[in-house]
Amino acid sequence: MKKSEYIEMLCQDIETEKAPMKNIYMDVIDCVEVALSQEPADFDVDASISVVDLYKIIEVAAKENQTSDRGATSVGPFMAAELFAKRFGAHYQRASKRIAAGPKISLEDFFND
Repeated sequence: MKKSEYIEMLCQDIETEKAPMKNIYMDVIDCVEVALSQEPADFDVDASISVVDLYKIIEVAAKENQTSDRGATSVGPFMAAELFAKRFGAHYQRASKRIAAGPKISLEDFFND
């Protein structure tokens, strides 16, 4: 299923959900859009992956990120996008990591021997 069709399907799937889960699932869908944003429009997504499956990915990652001193569990939206991209077999790299991984410039690059 094409990525836009997949996102539309996820939105339809949550139409009957009640708050607060509907709001959470809407955020999950927004992260899906980010996760697929660097793929072409015809990128094929496995339609069997539900919004509940994606939410479970976040829950597992949050528990893995739990800190013993605070007891807090969380996953930011861009980490969720990275996790989703991995699940979809897509490529997503957030700007902060893309820029940090960019070409390194050395002072030696400015001097000719």
